[in-house]
Amino acid sequence: MNHMTNTRLTHALAAVLLTGTLQAAAQELPLPNPQLRDWNQKQGGPALWKTGLNGYLAEQVCDAAPPAPCAVKLSATAPQAAGQLGAVYRDLPVAAARVRTLTLSGRIRTQGVNDGWAGLFASVRASGKVLAYKNSAEEGARGDSAWRPFRIVVPVASDAETVRVGAMMTGSGSAWFSDLKLVANEEGRVAPAVPGGGQVAPQPALSQALLDDDELRLPAAAMPGVRPDWRRDVLAHRHPIRSLFSEDFSDLAFLGPLLGDRRIIQLGESSHGVAEFNWMKVRLIKFLHEKLGFDVIAFESSMTDCDVAGEAAAAESPEKTMRSCLFAIWHTDEVLALFDYVRKTQASSRPLRVTGFDNQPSSGSGATSARFRTMLEIVDPAAVPALLQHEANLKKIDKDNAQAALAYYTGLLRTLEQHRARLLAHLGDRPNRVDLAIQEARSRIAFVHMRMVPAAEGNGVRDRAMADNLDFVLDELYPKQKVIVWAHNAHIAHAPEQAESWKPMGAWLTERRRSELYTLGLYMGRGAGAFNNRRIYGIQPPAADSFEALLANGGYKMSLIDFSRPQGQPDAAWLNSSLGARSWGVRAVQLVPAHHYDGVLYIDTVKPPRYR
Repeated sequence: MNHMTNTRLTHALAAVLLTGTLQAAAQELPLPNPQLRDWNQKQGGPALWKTGLNGYLAEQVCDAAPPAPCAVKLSATAPQAAGQLGAVYRDLPVAAARVRTLTLSGRIRTQGVNDGWAGLFASVRASGKVLAYKNSAEEGARGDSAWRPFRIVVPVASDAETVRVGAMMTGSGSAWFSDLKLVANEEGRVAPAVPGGGQVAPQPALSQALLDDDELRLPAAAMPGVRPDWRRDVLAHRHPIRSLFSEDFSDLAFLGPLLGDRRIIQLGESSHGVAEFNWMKVRLIKFLHEKLGFDVIAFESSMTDCDVAGEAAAAESPEKTMRSCLFAIWHTDEVLALFDYVRKTQASSRPLRVTGFDNQPSSGSGATSARFRTMLEIVDPAAVPALLQHEANLKKIDKDNAQAALAYYTGLLRTLEQHRARLLAHLGDRPNRVDLAIQEARSRIAFVHMRMVPAAEGNGVRDRAMADNLDFVLDELYPKQKVIVWAHNAHIAHAPEQAESWKPMGAWLTERRRSELYTLGLYMGRGAGAFNNRRIYGIQPPAADSFEALLANGGYKMSLIDFSRPQGQPDAAWLNSSLGARSWGVRAVQLVPAHHYDGVLYIDTVKPPRYR
């Protein structure tokens, strides 16, 4: 098919979508090269489609996809496919008009996809932003599977401009895709964008103004019933937080006396997928850096990934620094603003340094593998191939191959420790790089242990390893500096959320560094959030007498309550009572506020972040 044919198809789709002339409830829309008969040999993919083949090979197979004539086969090219993905996709014009949803369907079969999945994806965009996204991550084809149908449905917002549709796979093995179809539905109601009946709050203006009491006040109907004496205590000790964005920090000045002698402040979040938490934490970090002398931000992400990204922050774009450090759950517009700030500070007398503390790989940058390789090339070049093989297989570790991985990383740790002096002599420009690699080898051992045990036990292994890594950050990497910790509430808390839960990182830190530590949990009341797979979910208003209900009775849309005060008064008994609360805004947990945190910041109404 030639360019002119492609143009006619594109215009046909635009006419259907832009004019709103669909006559039936659902109508198939023309896709270019729909039967995948035509192949672009130079591009290595189906003609009139785009490819993203970082670590993958695309092939045309025309005898294995009945009833469709041809299929696209994607195959991982080991070992570099770990943590990457292969895709074929197409961008098409779309304006919602009367279209409510788009349905992408196709058939898929797989061979040897044991550490990833194969499926479909669709995203709806406007002004370069993703308005809606859906993929087959949860139900995708895995392992060895015969041809079977798949479909995804994505809602179309009224301001949508383009839609990207395609097929993708992650991990190793091969996947075949065929019979792709796109259908527009303009009748009936769109399936709720926020399952559970929650509402997505409108996008706020990124204003520098501080809200006054009238603007910040919660209506009485938004405050669930709680004990009157406990409500009096909350009202007496609330601190209004008057902005998500402002660089006028006067409303945060009360934190100075609370945090002045603390070296570590932990900033939590009850969900990773909340825009307001990201905005608030970015504002708090700017305040802590500029006003209280906190010069290091440590993320719930890989130590070495973030260390390497931070070293290059002055020269790289904020987006590259963010992506090279963080798990993708924080690849959002809101968090990007922090990395823009990080870059701006690098030329100052007090740059904000970036590091991590998770024992898991986070960014897919390969920074840890590269650091290990650099050191082995100094002390034992013949050991490099084994390193690369084990690093490529890291995410494939299970109970069947864990012992071999455990033996390897234990040996790697021993090698690095034995040759520390020699490595320091070669890498004297930054000696901590050697000790960081040694600590990262310990993290790899903990990661293998995680994969050898049930999930709950593995969470405990991870949290202890993260606490050990934070000790390393505090004692070795940045021994004289104040550190901000960014992580989920479940990790920073001083006690488990449930009796049967694992011992969190915060409990280890409390035992080791109580006098240095201030832990701030972040909770929300209602609205919508996103899970780690970016699926949006609804958050219902708090139940009466719950922890969030008490926080809402502070009467402000955003407020902070400090727990580190005398608690002997009857009105303050709630601080030492077991209360029902919600992790992620939906999962019931129990906590004793003063046993878990030093304070809590409450944001009443929230929305999902804008993912990049």
